[in-house]
Amino acid sequence: MSASFNAASVILRRYPEYSPWEIDRAVYLVWPFEYTPCHPFPASLKDAALAHAQETKLNPLHFMCGSNPFALSGAAPEEDMLLLPSIPTADAEVSSLPRNRDIEDALIIPVEELCVTSECAVYRVRIGEELKVLKLYLGPTASARFDAETAAYARFLHHDTAATGAVLHCYGWVQIDVRAFKDATAPTVISAQCQDVLSAHGLAIARGIVLEDISGAEFLSIHNVSPALAPEILRSLYNVHTAYVLHGAPDLRRCVLVRPTQKQATWIDFSNATCVNGSASLTRNALLAELAEAWCLVFQRLIPDSMIGWDAGPDAIDPRTLTGTTVRAIALSPSCPRPSSFTVEEEFRTILSGYPEIDIFSWDPPISNLSPARRYDHQFDTDEFLRKVQAARYDTQGYRNPLFKWYGECPLYPSPYIVLGTVLRNTYLHYVPPPQLRQLPSETDIEFLEHVWPLNNHPLFMVRVGTEKWLMKIFSKERRPGHRDDKTEKERFELERDAYAHLVHYGACDARIVPQCSGWLELSPAHIYDALAMIRRTRATGTFEEGEQPPSISPIFEDGSCACALLIEYIPNGTPISQENLTMERMDLVLRTISRLHGAYVGHGDIHSWSNVLLVRERSKSGEQPERERVVLIDFDRAATPQSTVPVKPNHLLRELSTVWTKFYTAVLPNQRLHCAEPKHPHAVDG
Repeated sequence: MSASFNAASVILRRYPEYSPWEIDRAVYLVWPFEYTPCHPFPASLKDAALAHAQETKLNPLHFMCGSNPFALSGAAPEEDMLLLPSIPTADAEVSSLPRNRDIEDALIIPVEELCVTSECAVYRVRIGEELKVLKLYLGPTASARFDAETAAYARFLHHDTAATGAVLHCYGWVQIDVRAFKDATAPTVISAQCQDVLSAHGLAIARGIVLEDISGAEFLSIHNVSPALAPEILRSLYNVHTAYVLHGAPDLRRCVLVRPTQKQATWIDFSNATCVNGSASLTRNALLAELAEAWCLVFQRLIPDSMIGWDAGPDAIDPRTLTGTTVRAIALSPSCPRPSSFTVEEEFRTILSGYPEIDIFSWDPPISNLSPARRYDHQFDTDEFLRKVQAARYDTQGYRNPLFKWYGECPLYPSPYIVLGTVLRNTYLHYVPPPQLRQLPSETDIEFLEHVWPLNNHPLFMVRVGTEKWLMKIFSKERRPGHRDDKTEKERFELERDAYAHLVHYGACDARIVPQCSGWLELSPAHIYDALAMIRRTRATGTFEEGEQPPSISPIFEDGSCACALLIEYIPNGTPISQENLTMERMDLVLRTISRLHGAYVGHGDIHSWSNVLLVRERSKSGEQPERERVVLIDFDRAATPQSTVPVKPNHLLRELSTVWTKFYTAVLPNQRLHCAEPKHPHAVDG
């Protein structure tokens, strides 16, 4: 299993000076090739996906490589974008690309026409005994394109970028006599199209650049891309960015030459480039967004397309248009400053080690994919494709939905090192043990009103204490028939009592993410008598399946001490979260609620049970405002706090949050998609 932390918002402040590939992958695993396909799809599903793509112009498995580790989330005004830091004088004053008069004076013999457009002509030429590539700039934009490309290659020469293989070596720029060039070219080499282009522009002199010629290279396509080659494409673009050059091409696919056997990728055509020269404005956002765009090209289009054998045409749907967000610029808020010496690793540790004492949902910049964008590609699903997905689900080990990566990777899924606590601290910075939960006198006058949820593991009663109604949860040595547990009922009571002490003290009850708690008490004989009488009436009048009976109560615990009860707020209008009523908005609300729970230093311990996650709808007191929804977490008899016998630690809380994220976004919501019979998706259900 790959682990991940979406690095974009952290790397942004130091990109490209800091390489994403230098992050400790044993801990953070943000390397793009960790996102290559890990799920063996049956041939029948691949065939169905190909038919789907040919019909709809969308590869339904475009998300198979997971989340884009370089995507940015959040918006910021243009003036707030993070500019590159001041560039040292030696770097800012890069010399212009030199003119190569030796090549101009030599005999240039065109050998092969490589590319001709209305704006340029590219030839393989022989200069002396060597083969090189000559690129001539034509048309009304020739001057601007020539200036952009020579400026880029000047920076590549300065940074020795060609030594990395990311770009071609450039021998300088030249002026070519167009008539002499045409006369020196064999009729079989120069095409009629090139003749027409040269004649149309009427140029006597054309400027161009001379580049190295690499043999065996071919344009990037589904036929030569591979998981082994893909990360090298991104590494090469990163090397381009380290020279402070933004490639800027509208279609990156035609700007990469690859040699698959050598696993090398070289970027070409910098005629749309932007460089840090003079007054040119280049932002980190632009550079990292281009890296994210290249990731999309490779991991959301070419690799998934190659897997199903679909050679997408220009009319193919771009998967990035099928989400509710796009790659946008982000900026640090003044309210969240970082020291200038703050490193990427330190920020990772701050986020991961700081949980739950920092609100990760308010982190600035936002942690990408913590709240995934809504996906719309389900609207293109065909019945045949969904049938094949259903069939493939049962052909795979563990009955896993092949669409499980539809929402990408959990951005906070800790690696085994983090889970084991070898990387993150296991203590809290600001934790103070709370006061004991309020204890009510055992002789408190309690009126039993109703036996609620009689088949719950613990007896629950609606009671009146004074003028207020509460839910009484009773713990004693008695258990529901057939219920097995590795802890005693007294231990369960103490766990929940300790949890509520933390929830009350740290404001979770006042935040209304958990029920209010009035306190606890030891049960008197009168309480036991009234509760048993109500249980007997329920058993006599209730209709239960064979073998099911409401649990009884005893006046004592296993150790002979008095049975106890908690008085908790009764929430009558709560509906358990389920696959039928879960939506994107509600899922985000669930995660934020769990994060707030963890902020009270409480791990729930049984959050996977949907009955413990209630959706509560409320109207304003005036009735004029629309209904508002909140999520309430209940049942804390399996909870853990720093005061527990087995204390909960920060990495345990992080793991609980990531487990819930993974369950809902890689199982529940993708499973909803399998049951779509029409374009209206269950995400729009108003449950």
